[in-house]
Amino acid sequence: MKVNILTYQYSDLWDLDNDKKKDSIIFISNGGAHAFYHLEIWLSSSNTKTKFQKLYTDFPYPECIKSVDEIETYLPHLVIRDFDSDGIDELFLNVNHNLAPTLDELKEMGLSTKQVLIDYKLGKLTVTDFKK
Repeated sequence: MKVNILTYQYSDLWDLDNDKKKDSIIFISNGGAHAFYHLEIWLSSSNTKTKFQKLYTDFPYPECIKSVDEIETYLPHLVIRDFDSDGIDELFLNVNHNLAPTLDELKEMGLSTKQVLIDYKLGKLTVTDFKK
């Protein structure tokens, strides 16, 4: 049996590494009836792909918010914008669902919340707890 894995690819929309070239953000399905998607980011500056295989979302659609305060009330799954006003977009991901990492897995990743921020710092992508 052949299975087609659904992917959502967002290319040439955001420059996550501030090299003035757009990067690729890809969500790859687990192939389930209710699909969940893990994140991969392809950076143009280093021509490398970083896989975030424990960071799943079930709605990999970038959402617009007017202010950071909306995250607490609206609970979006994915937002891409410059959260820290450094001129570089970051990726907010809400992984609060039934395939989310356990508290122990989060702790191993240095996280304590299911709302995470992926940011480019000192030449690499970092994952931290989202803080308003």
